[in-house]
Amino acid sequence: MNSNLIKTPFPRLIAGISIGSFGYNLALITPLAFLLTVKLAMLDPAHVTQSFSIIGLMTGVIGILRSRLIIFMFFKIR
Repeated sequence: MNSNLIKTPFPRLIAGISIGSFGYNLALITPLAFLLTVKLAMLDPAHVTQSFSIIGLMTGVIGILRSRLIIFMFFKIR
């Protein structure tokens, strides 16, 4: 076996990718959620919480349906 083989620090690489992905998503979602709340407050100040809850529910349902669709397409292709 070749002793000059360079080993990849796989666990550290996965940890770095995970932390970087989390930071990227946090930096992307936080301003968007804040701006959505501000715009909802400008449109309908009395029902901001209700509107934000409905939007959160709709995005959750869309996310679940999207994941099911991707799984269905994956097994259909195989």
